[in-house]
Amino acid sequence: MSLLSIQADGTFPSATKSLQDGGNLTIINLGKEDHGTYECVAKNLVTSVVTTALLIIELTTPHAPYNVTVQTTQTTAKISWLPGYDGGYAQHYVLWYKIDRPGSNEVWRTLRVIPLDTNSFTLYNLHRDTTYQFTVLSRNKEGDGYFSDIISARTRGFDSSNDDTNIGGYPYPPEKPQGRGGGPSPPYNLSVSPAGEGSLEALVLSWKKPTYSEVPITSYVIQYRTVGPWVPLATGISSSSTSYKWSAASHGVTYFFRMFSYSNSTHSNASSAVSYRAKDPLAEGVSITEGMIGGIVGGLLFLLVTVILAIVAVKIFNKRKQREKAMRYGNVKYFGPKQVEANKNSLRITEGDLTSPQLYY
Repeated sequence: MSLLSIQADGTFPSATKSLQDGGNLTIINLGKEDHGTYECVAKNLVTSVVTTALLIIELTTPHAPYNVTVQTTQTTAKISWLPGYDGGYAQHYVLWYKIDRPGSNEVWRTLRVIPLDTNSFTLYNLHRDTTYQFTVLSRNKEGDGYFSDIISARTRGFDSSNDDTNIGGYPYPPEKPQGRGGGPSPPYNLSVSPAGEGSLEALVLSWKKPTYSEVPITSYVIQYRTVGPWVPLATGISSSSTSYKWSAASHGVTYFFRMFSYSNSTHSNASSAVSYRAKDPLAEGVSITEGMIGGIVGGLLFLLVTVILAIVAVKIFNKRKQREKAMRYGNVKYFGPKQVEANKNSLRITEGDLTSPQLYY
């Protein structure tokens, strides 16, 4: 009886990396290429027996997608594939494509596939009756993996009875030979400002629409982050909008914002990111504008004039009251009880005084 151990794809570990001792196979210096299913085959003159074992090499870049297929119409191509081993991490894909034109120096164009876990992608706005080449690259946190096999496919020729529109029913814009192909263009001139004077929480994000997009833009998405990953702030923003108001910013926090344009099948690259630090009234103090200073000074002056007028009015009233009293009672003087008693003592006379009065003229 003989024993034979091989990978399922027909290769056998090199002698420098494998040690075979009877029914045991030891592989040393493992690498990404050693990942796969191994078969142990036992043979004799009568029969053979096969058993399999899966060897997983983790924490590597992903393996190449496989079984790539392409379905075309006049101006679209749907590319599908099966995922290879992801290397132990979440993986995503980048689609590479170019026109297959003999004798030309066509460059490969790339599109990141969205959503990340999909295994197919549709390209729009391709040239009619043209051969393209397609390949899919897998990628994870360790880096780029392997490319799939390159597949060629040709779009259909013009047929007026079956002209293409996109899945939203919109006609495609004129073809742009030097364009990126397949996706919308991002907004530009993104800026952030407070929603109004004195507002601390509300911010207004403004942008300009792209001047050209190879496919119709159906909506915008705004993302933001502070110190962590990008997260959605607003989705499904109308393609006719050029601003968005956010009323939940935190005081004293620095935010970063970016935007994407979305079509019916994919999205654009990210716009240029902008940063904005929300005001912190405790750290920055209360700011007083010229208008506020003018209002405070005006209020103090008004209060001062009011007090002066009140004092003048009281004095005028008291003088008027004294004048009316003098006119009513003449020069009559009024004395209190003590003054009356003192006057009585000063006016007492004796009996002798009465018998010998003295008159003075």
